[in-house]
Amino acid sequence: MEVHILLFTGFLLRICQSQGSEDKFVRLGEDLLLDLKTSVKLSESYGFLWKFKNHQLEREVKVAKVTHDNKPFIFGKFKENSEILQNYSLLLRKVKHSNTGTYTGLVSGEEDDAVAVYNIIVQDVVSPVQLEVNSVSSSSHSCNVTLTCSTADSHISSTFRCDSQKCDQDGGNQSKIINSSSTLQVYLSDVTVICKHRNQVSSTEDRTDIQHVCPQLTGSHSVSDGISFCRVKIVVFSAGLFLMVSALISVHLFLKLKKQK
Repeated sequence: MEVHILLFTGFLLRICQSQGSEDKFVRLGEDLLLDLKTSVKLSESYGFLWKFKNHQLEREVKVAKVTHDNKPFIFGKFKENSEILQNYSLLLRKVKHSNTGTYTGLVSGEEDDAVAVYNIIVQDVVSPVQLEVNSVSSSSHSCNVTLTCSTADSHISSTFRCDSQKCDQDGGNQSKIINSSSTLQVYLSDVTVICKHRNQVSSTEDRTDIQHVCPQLTGSHSVSDGISFCRVKIVVFSAGLFLMVSALISVHLFLKLKKQK
């Protein structure tokens, strides 16, 4: 069974979870839509405002606003990749790591009323993995294999013990958190070892079939047994056929000699 682990970077642990807030993981460079779950109507005394809080800098800034007469305005650096839509949803284009933080949509007037709160986590695509065989020790009935699942900056080694019936992983499924943002995992599925590196926006894996390393394992005995049984049947059938033909020839010769006399 694959273990699914939610990971947060250290600074995200300082996010104050507002009531009704929603976490969104997004891949670096993709577009992100922060929509409203409720309908908003502005009056003369109220406008709409999006705010952003960067939890690394502990600073909150304005992103965009819509005045009571539905005129949109984008603030500062957000003009580069932000757009506020007709329903007051916020579109962020080609997000960067600096877009990680909390976005709050407010009906703004004498008092502010939050109608949408999103905690955004921008993540890179995970790096490739490689699964390598470190050592193999085997006998006629069993095989022990140690493999290493690795990325560019981390690795996990695990040993698998197999007999003619099944394989087991020492210690069970193994996983390791890398840089507080992704997981490296190595586990067994039937007789296939899977090495997986993943986060919430991407995944990559490498696989190795233990039977390729230990050919004497599951399946090899049954194949040889099948071949042996097949050979026995062929020998028995051939012997029976030979005896039958010999008997017919003998009877034919006997009758022929009897007629000549």
